[in-house]
Amino acid sequence: SIQNISGNTVDASYNWWGDISGPFHGTLNPGGIGNAVSDFVDIDPFLGASALNPEPRIVLTPNDPVDFGLLPQGEASAPAEVTVRNAGTDDLVLQTVQFAGTHPGDFSVQNDSVSGATLAPLERATLDVVFTATGPGTREGRLALESNDPTTAIAELEFSGEGIPGVNIAVMMNESVVRVGSTVPLAARVSGELSVPLDGSVELFADTGENCTDVNPTSGSGTDLEFGCSLQFVDAGPREIQARFFGSSSHSDGLSEPRQLEVLNFADLQVQISSQALTDRVR
Repeated sequence: SIQNISGNTVDASYNWWGDISGPFHGTLNPGGIGNAVSDFVDIDPFLGASALNPEPRIVLTPNDPVDFGLLPQGEASAPAEVTVRNAGTDDLVLQTVQFAGTHPGDFSVQNDSVSGATLAPLERATLDVVFTATGPGTREGRLALESNDPTTAIAELEFSGEGIPGVNIAVMMNESVVRVGSTVPLAARVSGELSVPLDGSVELFADTGENCTDVNPTSGSGTDLEFGCSLQFVDAGPREIQARFFGSSSHSDGLSEPRQLEVLNFADLQVQISSQALTDRVR
């Protein structure tokens, strides 16, 4: 143990304190059950094994669960760096990093210098973990790393994140062929995953530039909202009509599949029937 009464910090890092948990200090290392140290003693990092009985020791940083927070489904998070350190006194042989847990496929490893590495005492390696939600709600995964550390067969670190619910959008049209110059009412049905979207707007637009927006939907069945507005087409030709949902505090933005609309010039036909023609037909 070290008792420092000088008030000047003593460097006692890279020492073995009799237990893998390190020295006991009420605030710096309250979980340590090794030799006790006083204030003004620098203990970090400490060894996890004695030089008299060399063994590897694996240490993951961070050692607390990592929460990526809320992200739209399909959008990759910023990477979270994980450091693997050999706190022991013998070489640490690492296997391949894997993910387990409820949603292991939502977590991926990048810039991996850990898998398959052998770390000498005090050496470290890093990797990045990226979260991409494949579904709505809470998503959980667990990084698992096997090594030759005799005290920890598999080192683990918990990860979580939440996928913002998505929407399905369908454009609804009463007609697929309309007249040039006519005003065409259009509608969009927005179906929220898990629940009805709390808010949001829909823009209905054509690939030729016409567009309109509705910010006041009506409730449909289940988790549906219905939006509607009208477009006017002053030129003939085919159109692709789509709906874009945006601005919701509870659901992700979304885009519908296109619907085809034909805008045509219809001739105004006037039929005149003479009284003579009617007389001839009666005969």
